[in-house]
Amino acid sequence: MKILLISHEADMDGLAPSILAKIVYEEVDLIFTSPDDITSVIKEIIDTKKYKDYDKVIITDLGLKDEAYDLINNSTLKNMIMHFDHHETKNTAPWSIVKIKDGEYSYSAASIFYDYLLETYKDNKILKKNSLKEFIDAVRLYDNFEHVKFNNPLGLKLTNIFVNTERYYLINSLLDRFVNKDDKHFTLTKEEEDICDRCEKELNDYLEYCDKNLIRIKFLDYNVGFSISTKYRSSVGNYLANKYKDELDFILIADYNRESFSLRGVTNVNLAEVSSRLGGGGHEHAAGFPMNDDTLRLTKPYFTREIMEKLKKSEN
Repeated sequence: MKILLISHEADMDGLAPSILAKIVYEEVDLIFTSPDDITSVIKEIIDTKKYKDYDKVIITDLGLKDEAYDLINNSTLKNMIMHFDHHETKNTAPWSIVKIKDGEYSYSAASIFYDYLLETYKDNKILKKNSLKEFIDAVRLYDNFEHVKFNNPLGLKLTNIFVNTERYYLINSLLDRFVNKDDKHFTLTKEEEDICDRCEKELNDYLEYCDKNLIRIKFLDYNVGFSISTKYRSSVGNYLANKYKDELDFILIADYNRESFSLRGVTNVNLAEVSSRLGGGGHEHAAGFPMNDDTLRLTKPYFTREIMEKLKKSEN
C-alpha cells in the first residue's frame, strides 16, 4: 500500500507518525508543513490530483480549518483520506479522528495514530514493542506539557535531538531502532545523549535570559508575560508559565524566525479559544497564531529598541 503522510513540521509529535507509518505501510511519501500552510497543501494536492498516486492520504498533528474541510469534502479525496489530530475544532467528518482528553489522559496526534494502527494491524509485532510504546508516550507527555508532572524527561530529550538533527536522518535512525533491535526499553544513542547534555546547559542559560527579559503586559484583557524567543519556545513557555502561574494568565512568545506567536499556559484560560480570535488554533494550554500586520499591531508597543538590542546580542 502506498501512503502520502502529511504532518506537522515543528516537533516530535509531527515526526513520530512518519515512523509509525513506515513500520506499517509498504511505501510512504512524506510532506511536512505548518498549520498555517496545510490548507494550501491540500488545495495543491486536489488541484493537481496528486492524491490519485496513492492508496491513502493521512494527515497528522495539523488542525484543519473550515476551508480545508470544505476542500476535502467537495472532492474525491474524502474517500481516501484520514486525519488524526488533538487540536480543538468544531468541525466533524467521518474521515477525521480528533481526540483531546479522556478523563485525565491527554492525547497527542502520534498517540491517536498509534492506537489506530494497533487496532487495525493487530498482527504487527513491531507496533507491540515496549520500546515503541515508551517512545510514543514520551512524545505525548511532552507535547501536552505533562512530562514534569509524570517525571518523564525523555520527551524533552527527544525534542532537543529533533532540533539538532537532520529530520530524515532522525526518522531513519529511530525506525531502524524499532525494526531491527529488540531492546525492551527505549534508549538513546551515545551521540544523542551528547546532544542532550549540550542542549541542557544551553537551554538553562536561555531560560535565564528569557526570564530576566520577560515583559508584563495587558493583552486582550489578560495579564500576560511577553517574551521574544527564537528557539526552545515550548520549553521557554512551559518554564515561564509554571514559574509565574500565580500572577500571569499565560505566556506570549514572539518568534521572528518562524513568523509566528505562541501561547503557553497552565491556568484555566483556554489558549485555543484565545488564539482562534487571532486566526490561529491549538490546545487548551498550548496554542499559536500567525505573525501578520494585524497581530503585530497588538504587540508593536512592546518592541522597544532596548529589548530588540538585547535579543540581538543574546542570539550572537
